Amino acid sequence: LISILIIYERRKGGVKLDTSEMTRLINKNNPFVYDLRSAAEYGAGSIAGASNLQVSNLVKGDSLFKPHEQDCIILICKTGTVSSKAAGELKKQGFTNNKLSVCRYLARDIHILRDIRALINLYRYIKKNKFDIVHLHSTKAGVLGAIAGKLAGSRIVYTVHGFVFQEPMSVVKKLLYITIELCSSFFIDTYICVSEKDLEIGKKYTIIRKNRGVVIYNGIQEDSLLYTKEEARDKIMKLAHVNFTPQKIIGAVANLYATKGIIYLIGAAELVVRENPHYLFVVFGEGHLRHELQKEITERGLDNNFMLVGFVDNASALLSGLDTLVLPSVKEGLPYILIEASRARIPIIATRVGGVVEMSTCIPMNLVDPKDTKVLASKIKDVTQGNAILSSTFNQRFSMNTMIESILSQYKILNQNK
Repeated sequence: LISILIIYERRKGGVKLDTSEMTRLINKNNPFVYDLRSAAEYGAGSIAGASNLQVSNLVKGDSLFKPHEQDCIILICKTGTVSSKAAGELKKQGFTNNKLSVCRYLARDIHILRDIRALINLYRYIKKNKFDIVHLHSTKAGVLGAIAGKLAGSRIVYTVHGFVFQEPMSVVKKLLYITIELCSSFFIDTYICVSEKDLEIGKKYTIIRKNRGVVIYNGIQEDSLLYTKEEARDKIMKLAHVNFTPQKIIGAVANLYATKGIIYLIGAAELVVRENPHYLFVVFGEGHLRHELQKEITERGLDNNFMLVGFVDNASALLSGLDTLVLPSVKEGLPYILIEASRARIPIIATRVGGVVEMSTCIPMNLVDPKDTKVLASKIKDVTQGNAILSSTFNQRFSMNTMIESILSQYKILNQNK
């Protein structure tokens, strides 16, 4: 069974990509993963475990470039052009195990000429390699990949991480995205939804019809790195650069764009700090709203208590140093960070959005309505005073092995039904 995974990386605010197929490749080959984009773009989000490196460093003997000739190397860039050229240069140096699949021209925003080129590029690539299954993620890659893959004779799997039209947007734009999803649905054989909520929405808008939808939860490695509370707290304090010792540290791991609701966490923080100035709020993540959010922090007098520390590699390893994790989003699929916080055995406060309510039946957490800063502030004070239930064991339905096995079973079913 041959399968290709096509991922579009959401550069607008960005999020970290850690899908099952990439994980399977990484677990099997233990590759060196290099993101060749600018530091700012890398900071906004990249493949989990990737290191930011410039093309000039991809040279034998360079102190930042560690692989040997037979090691597996994965290269990432914005459009595929840089990765393609870099891979060619590496092959000239004797590196022969480069796992590189590139779609040129694929970008998030709608651009007719560029999108047509991306469609042709995808079709030719899939047709040439005769893939049995094409597995797609995100709306843009999902639409173009589904059309290209189906025309090339492949079976199509599309994972829904929350439908994009559930984000805050105008009615016209929402109708446009619903129409796009409906049109692409005729090219898709199987929908994998990360929550029952997504499956319900897909059926409501007749995007997912008949029995073409299945729910497979996101999963993480239970034994991945997690610092001790003391180690994590020390690292957080160094990242935050504060001049006081906080009584409580409240954290969020989120890219800085509107759907993540950091603006509401800032509002809640103001109410909490007004009563107790010894609280520290830390947000791990980058995005295009950094300037706007920093301005809000300053205007609310929170420069010493609310820190945007930027992108932190493997931020989940630091969760054990938090007194509470907050997810203030206004739209979500099934967020990995809540699974990771459960593994770290720390209190969780999350908004009732997407698959979060569903997760709360399996992972102890405190739920609040989105956009309600007063209730969020009250809940933060309540939870940090000891009124929270913690996970006693890791729920295996959110394990990486469970996720991978479930996805592979869908591949086998499609392959059998040719």
